[in-house]
Amino acid sequence: MKLSASERRKMPKKYKIEECLNRMNIREYKEARRILPGLIGKCINTLNNYRDILEDGNEEIPYGIGITLERFFGLETGKLSNIKIESRHYLEIFKEETHKKRS
Repeated sequence: MKLSASERRKMPKKYKIEECLNRMNIREYKEARRILPGLIGKCINTLNNYRDILEDGNEEIPYGIGITLERFFGLETGKLSNIKIESRHYLEIFKEETHKKRS
């Protein structure tokens, strides 16, 4: 089922781009929308597409562009995403796999 534009706008987003832009005053917002496409090397439509990626979507922002956006908005590394990624250190995983082989 295809969602309408107004329904898509209400759905949770994967990235905090819109949230960061909305925190700006109108002058900063307009300036950011003017500068960001050149900064990330993409057109405004691509920036809008990145902003509109849904939380459960398969689309991703390229790593380098994500880092650039985090720095532009003053976010800590990994904070542009609304999705928390759980992972473990490789030594913990290796230890678990070794234990499985011995059992």
